[in-house]
Amino acid sequence: MENKTNYTTSEVVKVIAEGRNRTNLFKDSEQKFIAYLVQRMPKWLSSDMLTAIGFLGSILTFASFLLAFYIHPTFLLLGVLGYFVCWFGDSLDGRIAYYRHIPRKWYGYALDITVDWLGVILIGLGFV
Repeated sequence: MENKTNYTTSEVVKVIAEGRNRTNLFKDSEQKFIAYLVQRMPKWLSSDMLTAIGFLGSILTFASFLLAFYIHPTFLLLGVLGYFVCWFGDSLDGRIAYYRHIPRKWYGYALDITVDWLGVILIGLGFV
């Protein structure tokens, strides 16, 4: 799918959700929102860049825990932003690749799961 042509939300959801079985409570709303976002992402923004953005969200969340512990608990609010940035990057990285018809199955999967685990470890260390 090219970004220049308008597609219906259901057509985009079909492409980006292929092979993914989401079970969360807001799955339908989330898929529609992701479909909305992938159609509006600039061409220069690659799936690898989105993975990096998601990891930056994990770093921001980790930093919010440290700042809240050492400076003031209000910094935990920064963690909310960090979680959103993490969700944004992680939810869109693979979906944008499928939307643009440039998925890299094994490379994308390996990169995504590695960065996800590093993010989970980093956020977990923030709790300690």
